Amino acid sequence: MAWIYIDDFNVLDDTEQIHVDTRDFHVTQNNEVLDLKDGKHKELTSVFYKNDYLIDRDEIKSFIKSLETITGGKGSWRFMEFRTVSDPSGWFKYVRFYKVNRGKNAGKFVVCSRENNPVKWREMTKENFNPEFLNFIGVREDGCTEDI
Repeated sequence: MAWIYIDDFNVLDDTEQIHVDTRDFHVTQNNEVLDLKDGKHKELTSVFYKNDYLIDRDEIKSFIKSLETITGGKGSWRFMEFRTVSDPSGWFKYVRFYKVNRGKNAGKFVVCSRENNPVKWREMTKENFNPEFLNFIGVREDGCTEDI
């Protein structure tokens, strides 16, 4: 599927994966089931029963929208980092969601960094946001961008 702006996004019934580009909050989703055979993606399967890493389908859009709001609202580029939630690459260029298809949490999604490391998404808050490197580029009403 194509990348669309968060305001135009809704989680489809058959969605298995959601990928969010946090620079401009465009989202894509697909129905491709993540291959977990032969011990693949142990970093994901290890948290299927840990609620700190799981989000309900109906919470995903509001969570993504809250990240956009925390980081300055609609814009064309930003650098998103949190004090106690880390991404091995140093910043959250992408936030990924993978559907859990088995066990008591079937239907929920694991929230991950761009490297597929599960993250405690409830800690991705305004209070925990690190604005030091934000470098937000906003969008004016006329559609042009500017550093803010």
